[in-house]
Amino acid sequence: MSSRSARNMLIRQWQIVQLLHGRRRGLTPKRLLEETGSSRATLYRDLEMLEQAGVPMLRETVNGEARISLLGDKLPELSPTPLQWDALRLARSYLEPLRGTSLLSELDALLARNRPRQPGSEPEPEPEPSHAQSLKVLDAAIAQRKKVRFRYRSASDAKYRVRTVDPLMWRLVDEHVYLIAHEPQLGYRTFKVARMEDTERLEDDAEVHDVDEDELFRGAVKIWSGPRVQVAIRLSPYAARLLPEYPLTSEQEVRTEEDGHAVLHAEVAGTKEVQRWVLHWGAHAEVLEPASLREQVRQELRQMQAHYEDDGAGA
Repeated sequence: MSSRSARNMLIRQWQIVQLLHGRRRGLTPKRLLEETGSSRATLYRDLEMLEQAGVPMLRETVNGEARISLLGDKLPELSPTPLQWDALRLARSYLEPLRGTSLLSELDALLARNRPRQPGSEPEPEPEPSHAQSLKVLDAAIAQRKKVRFRYRSASDAKYRVRTVDPLMWRLVDEHVYLIAHEPQLGYRTFKVARMEDTERLEDDAEVHDVDEDELFRGAVKIWSGPRVQVAIRLSPYAARLLPEYPLTSEQEVRTEEDGHAVLHAEVAGTKEVQRWVLHWGAHAEVLEPASLREQVRQELRQMQAHYEDDGAGA
């Protein structure tokens, strides 16, 4: 499992614990599906992992209806070892882009209980990220299942456009926070929170969506979802040696040749992020398939070359 998937799984499972906490009668699986926006398979996988981690859960049938609850009125007090505290602090550093959400507030409150303090001194508050206000609005909208409206400009747009969506979940990739949402007529969309402005929670209820996050992003290089495309890329011995450190996807297949070259095969979601990955390697990577991706890389290289065709530097 990649660190990206692990962080998203942590966010989902923490949300489940928050939903069950303080509910004496628990919740039905249907209600948990509605509140989390997960698929049934993802929900039951998360519940099983929480039980294996020692979260005191009870699954029972009441009046013919399945219910899931936490045992006792509250979660038991945590008594982590020093090494576990260090692990929590490390996890907190990776989740910093989510500051402003309830998940980070809970984690900060937990860590504050074990933070060594010098007498008469208080730690300086960290400055909030520029998108913190949008995060707070979106966090509340997800918890309350309300629609949100915001102004958004994607990387390819010249101007901001107003978007109204059903917010579903967070996704954290390379320290950037993305909102996964459903937009009428357009389907499931991914929005970079840092590109949002004037974010507001609406009073209209969001629709319930049964979405499997793992399936939605199967084949994603980073964050984009889209039609599945089979790609083949030939790598130099240098790139082949470093490939384990910079994989294209977690499910890629690599065939090493006798001369040290390697051919990578993968099913990816769209080709835009693959194009960037190939260009990162420079002359050490060559697209073999599909022809359309090969042409995209060729066009990009031609435009890059045009900047260097004269002898003037920045004329």
